Amino acid sequence: MHTEWSWDAALGEMTATCAGAVELGLPAVAFTEHADFNAWVPCPAAGVGPPVAGSRKDAGQAATAAPPNRWAWSPGRLPGHRWPVRTPATPTRSGYLDIAGYWEAIDRCRSAFPGLRIESGAELGEPNLFPAQVAALLAHRPLDRVLGSMHCIEVEGELVDMSVPELLSPEHAGSRFRRYLTATRELAESTAPFAILTHLDYPKRYWPHSIVRFDERDFEEEYRGVLVALARSGRTLEVNSSRAMGPPRGPCPGLLPLRWWREVGGEAISFGSDAHRPEHLAAGLADAAAIAEAAGFRPGDDPLQLWGRA
Repeated sequence: MHTEWSWDAALGEMTATCAGAVELGLPAVAFTEHADFNAWVPCPAAGVGPPVAGSRKDAGQAATAAPPNRWAWSPGRLPGHRWPVRTPATPTRSGYLDIAGYWEAIDRCRSAFPGLRIESGAELGEPNLFPAQVAALLAHRPLDRVLGSMHCIEVEGELVDMSVPELLSPEHAGSRFRRYLTATRELAESTAPFAILTHLDYPKRYWPHSIVRFDERDFEEEYRGVLVALARSGRTLEVNSSRAMGPPRGPCPGLLPLRWWREVGGEAISFGSDAHRPEHLAAGLADAAAIAEAAGFRPGDDPLQLWGRA
């Protein structure tokens, strides 16, 4: 679950999400906020100015932070689009996550909702590429859940998010999806400090489905490469409901890769909705659970435990 402490969750709200969880009768909620360390450039709200510091090409320069709750843009994510960003004092080191402010919000909500288990967490973007920044972020207080995610591939020296429309054009979609899975395998093989790999096939959300058929079997070798590396590392695979996006965009992954995960020795799965606003809390999780059961995984006696092999 993402809240206002994630740079891309302008409509997120931690307190409202906790209230919604209580209303739904959920025993727990986990707030795993985005920490992304690549290519963010502060800009005025009135428009996008020229790049200052922050991209990988000018990493030797000092980054200039925008004031809190202002705007930033990324050369690698929807170029020209401005995102509201809660900017900490050292954005390139903290991944645009104000970790001190986040912890204050967690503590407030734990006091306000004593009957709800509130787990802390972070979703580390490409953590194998930014070890120093990740270490600095995690040094504050121990987090309950640390996710690792891959959103980007490298294009002309920049990390570019797979949501950029041109990246998955029909003529390039297949080759770039393979590159994405290769980068994800490298993340799984790394010693980066995360326990759960989230949204395994994230680019599936942005695939040109109306033009090119998407079939996991076309990429089975690459999928299995990621899954074998993840199983060997002892980590967990997340089933991401993609905020209830229906097939073929979600969930990530679907039934077939989950079956491969079991075949290669994967021991456990977790669930996430990837919700970025309170009203999407738990969206699609029932369908994700049904897919996980069909793949051969079952819940334990404790509803807060990871699901294991049947």
